[in-house]
Amino acid sequence: MVIVVEKMKIAALIGGGGRLKSIYECCENDPRLELVAVFSHKNESSGIEWLKEKTDVPGIYLRWSEWKKNGKTREEYDQVLAKHVSEFQADLIVAAGWNLILSPGFLEFFPNKIINLHPAVLPDGRRDTVILSSGLEIPAFRGAHAVRDALDYFKKHPEIKTPGTGATVHYMTEEVDAGPNIIITEVDILPGDTEESLRERILNKEEERILCEAIRGTVPTNKEGQSLLSLSMS
Repeated sequence: MVIVVEKMKIAALIGGGGRLKSIYECCENDPRLELVAVFSHKNESSGIEWLKEKTDVPGIYLRWSEWKKNGKTREEYDQVLAKHVSEFQADLIVAAGWNLILSPGFLEFFPNKIINLHPAVLPDGRRDTVILSSGLEIPAFRGAHAVRDALDYFKKHPEIKTPGTGATVHYMTEEVDAGPNIIITEVDILPGDTEESLRERILNKEEERILCEAIRGTVPTNKEGQSLLSLSMS
């Protein structure tokens, strides 16, 4: 008798692809998950090239710069992106380093199916501040420069003796980086940190871990925590 587990299909949206290997390994190490396709908006992506060299998972360039050069809008770009993603029947879309704001039309095409990795601690919702585990209340660092913004904030407030930031995985909504949150983690800001050193520590120490935890956490389960993915026997 052979038992086949229906897998949750994952599509990834990346830029350069620094987090792609961890997404791939997360899926490879969990029998409930399958990475079915990876898309990059960049002209060149080390993640896509690694994928093509090391795996059988389709790696697809949809270069935004070419669309922009030809006078196309982001909405038109996202319509085609949605068409390509839907061809793989993805159950979950993971945006990691995508760095393009997805249009409302794309989000509506995949309701409650898109999660995003962000390099800062975010509040669960639209609040302008977030409270760290230490009790410290800091601004919510949204947008593309969250690591730099965190460093700049604490440089302006040297009286704060325990500066910190972190990373969040959240469901994507029309409002940028506004949750709902799936998982957060915190990272200390150390004396002498630069944007590069802090970004590297967030990535290597925390982002890859919580991204995999978040992906696994989206697998549907019953009250007892058992997977609701169906089994077939032959």
